[in-house]
Amino acid sequence: MSGITELLNVIWNDNIEYQMLASSLVDIKRSTRNSCNHVKFATNSMSPDDLVNGDGKVGIVVWVSQDDFNSALQNI
Repeated sequence: MSGITELLNVIWNDNIEYQMLASSLVDIKRSTRNSCNHVKFATNSMSPDDLVNGDGKVGIVVWVSQDDFNSALQNI
């Protein structure tokens, strides 16, 4: 597999939903132990049962610059 765009093209647009992380953010903290940030967000797209049972939906986090995102929104 070459990249995320190929993966998303195979899944197809009608089968993908997206959720803006900033609008569903519950908490974000800088770790005192390492250089990672801890991000917690709310979603209705999956449940604990989905995770335990291995079914339901899979979430993928994709990070892009704010400028690139805003530019892409203007072009669609």
